[in-house]
Amino acid sequence: MSDAKLPERPSNLAALLGVGVTNYNVRGWWWLVGGNPTQTTGRFRDCFPGGRFAQRWHQFTVDSRNAAAATNKAQILGWIEDYGDDDDFVRVRVKGEFPRSSIFRST
Repeated sequence: MSDAKLPERPSNLAALLGVGVTNYNVRGWWWLVGGNPTQTTGRFRDCFPGGRFAQRWHQFTVDSRNAAAATNKAQILGWIEDYGDDDDFVRVRVKGEFPRSSIFRST
């Protein structure tokens, strides 16, 4: 392990992502995993509440409606109008939530 001094605060990337690092001054590796929660089973799902490894991860969800200028708000509103607020398509692609059904199609 390197004896390099750790910075006193998280990097700008961590601040931008809103990552809450609780033990930042502890030496070691941090692993950030991201993606759309499209499946109700699997290793990614296991990292979230109710999953096998949830206790080992700090989870956060990004809702596209609340994201800054990076999202197309008109398209999002159209999807909600077309599919409904609680449809699996909207849950996954807009809200960043896992689908309720194990048979989710993204189109």
